[in-house]
Amino acid sequence: MNTYLSGDWAERVFRLRLGVDPVDALEPVRRPGLTVSVLLERVPGPHPVPDRPDHTMGLPALRRSRTGRFALRFGSAVTDSAPLIPIRIVDPSEQYVPRRLSVPAPTFAAVLGTDDLPGKPARAHRPVLFPGRRRGLAPGTTAMLGRVVRAGEAVPWARIEARPAGAGPVLWRAQADHRGEFLLVVGPLPVPVATSRATTVDVDVAVFARDLPPHSDPVDSPSRSRADPLWLLPVEPVTALGAGDPAEAGERLPAGYTHRITSRQTLPRGRAVRPAPIVVT
Repeated sequence: MNTYLSGDWAERVFRLRLGVDPVDALEPVRRPGLTVSVLLERVPGPHPVPDRPDHTMGLPALRRSRTGRFALRFGSAVTDSAPLIPIRIVDPSEQYVPRRLSVPAPTFAAVLGTDDLPGKPARAHRPVLFPGRRRGLAPGTTAMLGRVVRAGEAVPWARIEARPAGAGPVLWRAQADHRGEFLLVVGPLPVPVATSRATTVDVDVAVFARDLPPHSDPVDSPSRSRADPLWLLPVEPVTALGAGDPAEAGERLPAGYTHRITSRQTLPRGRAVRPAPIVVT
């Protein structure tokens, strides 16, 4: 039985369950979706490990539009009944650091029941993506190309928060990649600092990291294998769709990031520099 057309026509209706529209942390008008892929982690497990494991791990990808947005439609026995949709966002070009999120999505009944109503359930997810080590920068940008290490080894997926030296709220954030490398861009400065003639700017940088889980712990990956390059990247739970969710915006530290080290960095204004690695214990 058709919903919209007469019985003389063959009708097939697709309904959106979740739309993913990645956001650039530095330039909201930029379209990360044109280079990244959004992959479903809700698959029968354990998911097979590819011969050459990479960030995608052969997981099914969401359909991408020409505008760089991604769509999950109703019609899958695997995802239709799940209240939370686990996804991973990866970028082969390394302009953006991967993220893994667990996203709430409305049921088919909720969507169908509001077809003819003005108020509809939220279905848009706009995760903020942090710049990767290959992200291009505009001339004159003040930036720190940092690296986080522990006992001489890289600390992957560390989170970074920064502010002008002294008191004040966090103004800038970054995330380390699987090599422990991060790109922290210093944005607009407070007026007294911005109008000074100093050629450098002092920035208080806080690095947060998690412990490496014991080998006896279950591996947090669809493949249940440490061969997955993203197995240590935490899945961040999104509480609700819509503006203001701190996990979606990348403003809330993932669970378990209990190690913190703070340092003051003196950065030359208008240039990107690579200081000594930051050591966490």
